[in-house]
Amino acid sequence: LRVCAAYEFNLTGRVSALTGYSFGPEYKTYMPNPHIDQYRCMGNYDMIINELLRDHNYISALEQTIASCQSINFSDSTVMRAFMNTVYGVNIYNNRCFELPDGQVVNTAGAIEYLNREGK
Repeated sequence: LRVCAAYEFNLTGRVSALTGYSFGPEYKTYMPNPHIDQYRCMGNYDMIINELLRDHNYISALEQTIASCQSINFSDSTVMRAFMNTVYGVNIYNNRCFELPDGQVVNTAGAIEYLNREGK
């Protein structure tokens, strides 16, 4: 699953998740992480990132935003509702974000077709 998220660093030691960010065409094969993009929630990552920013450890702060972006809480029913709406194509977000083992990126129907073809 290819996901993306947008953040803003304030170099005085604050990070903010950006909601509804307008991703450019280079992100057409990525799904905005619904936890971040729709709810601006970063879990405990914001505390860690803010501490790193205050310590001027910008590379580690950036690495933590990557970890935050890749983190999807499948047990959070609110986030999963938004996630499934994207997977099913109900909302405006991209669902061509499933990367197959051969590197091809497909939508939900393509991912299901692959799984059926592979007997999984």
